[in-house]
Amino acid sequence: MRKRHKVLIEKVVVWTCSGHGYPVTQNMANGLTDRDHSGSLFMVDKQGAPQGAPQVKQTNSSVQEISVTRNSASLTLGIISIVIAVLALLVSWVPFLGLIAIPAAIVALLLSGIGILIALVKRGKGLLMPVLGGFLSILPIAVSVGTTGATSSAIGSAIDEANAIEAEKMESALAGLEIEDIKWGVESSFGDPNIIVSYKVRNGSDINIKTVTTRVRFYDAEGNEIGHEQEFPVSMLDSDLHPGNVIEKDSNMFDYPDIPAKSVKSVSVKVENITVD
Repeated sequence: MRKRHKVLIEKVVVWTCSGHGYPVTQNMANGLTDRDHSGSLFMVDKQGAPQGAPQVKQTNSSVQEISVTRNSASLTLGIISIVIAVLALLVSWVPFLGLIAIPAAIVALLLSGIGILIALVKRGKGLLMPVLGGFLSILPIAVSVGTTGATSSAIGSAIDEANAIEAEKMESALAGLEIEDIKWGVESSFGDPNIIVSYKVRNGSDINIKTVTTRVRFYDAEGNEIGHEQEFPVSMLDSDLHPGNVIEKDSNMFDYPDIPAKSVKSVSVKVENITVD
């Protein structure tokens, strides 16, 4: 390759004289030096013809221009943003996982924005690619948020529906659960009176009940509550209370040690909580 002097080539003018071409740069046309094909130095006149070159009669002279194009920074940034945006878009369709595409899309959007600014400074040269990259960068953000939001909404609706069904079953089971044959009395143990209580729990619903929690309350002669105890007539350790079945809960004199037996005048038992299949 011949050694060039003074400047880089921006535009090349090729003179063709009877089939012999002499490459001449635009700046060489202003009188700079170059070398001919044999390596000898020669001058270039104002018209671009080399001085000292072999004199050949012109037969068919023509001028051919070759333009050298360089990729601008805006074009490069636009291409990079498009590649990142497309990769992010491929991931953004997956609910929840697609959220990781948002940071990548933001990076692509920033790159395209910088590319657009550079293109505007250069009077719009290389503007198309950054604009396209910016548009594609917005899509992964919108798609990932949309798919994740729609999926979350669907899951939330399914959970609400399941909870509503469970609440309806609980309400139906509670409505059919009955406390029957409440009996209580006082027994003495080593001279100290103690309360004993028994009752039955009937499942009058068509729902299988797994656990039952009750609250036994004790009242004095004025109807004031003087104590209460929580009980589990049907627990996880027991068999389920099937529809139509009855279970009996009996206590002994040691079940209510803190209740003043002599002051008790009435007892109530109410269902506090249940779990169903």
